Amino acid sequence: MAGNTGLLESIEKAAEKERATIKREAEQASAEILEKAEAEARKIVDDFKNEKDILLITETSRIKNKSRREIQEKLFKLKNGILDESISLVLKDIDEIRKDRKQYKKILKKLLEESLVGFDDSVKLLIQVNKKDEQLIDEILRNQQGKKCKIESSGNFLGGLVVKDSNEKKIVYNTFESRLDRVKRQQISLLTKELF
Repeated sequence: MAGNTGLLESIEKAAEKERATIKREAEQASAEILEKAEAEARKIVDDFKNEKDILLITETSRIKNKSRREIQEKLFKLKNGILDESISLVLKDIDEIRKDRKQYKKILKKLLEESLVGFDDSVKLLIQVNKKDEQLIDEILRNQQGKKCKIESSGNFLGGLVVKDSNEKKIVYNTFESRLDRVKRQQISLLTKELF
C-alpha cells in the first residue's frame, strides 16, 4: 500500500498542479474576456456618446439655421416695408413738385435732355408725356434746336417722358415711375445681398 500511497500522492500532486494550471488559465482567459468586454463596452459608450453628440450638434445647427432664416426674413420684410414707405413718400413729393410749375419745368427739361442723348438729329422722335405735361413739353421743345419731335399725350404715368425713334427701335423711359422702379430694384438687390 505504500506504493499506492506514493502513487496517490503523485496523482494528487499532478492533479493539484493541473488544477492550478487550469485555474491560472481560466483566470487569464477570464481576465482577457473581461478586458475585451470592458473595451467593447467603452467603445459602445463612446459610440453612443458620439452619436448623441452628433445628434445634438445637428439639432443645434438646425435650430440656429431656422432662427437665422426667420431673422433674415423679418429683416427683409422690415427693410422692404421701409423701402415701400420711402417710395410712397417720394410719390407724394412728386405730386408737390408737379404743383410748382417752374420747378417741374426744369426737371422735365433735364429729363428730356437726358433722353435725347444718343438720338441722331436727323431722326424723327416721338415723345410721350402725361396729358398734363403736353403744354409744358411743347414750351421746352420750342427752345430745343435740331431735334424733330412729335408730342403724344398718351403716357399713363405721373411725370417725366418716354422718347422713341420713329421705328421704335430705340426707346428711352425717363418717367418718374421708371426711375423709382430702377431704384427699388437696386435697393432690393442690395437687401438680398446683405441678408442672404
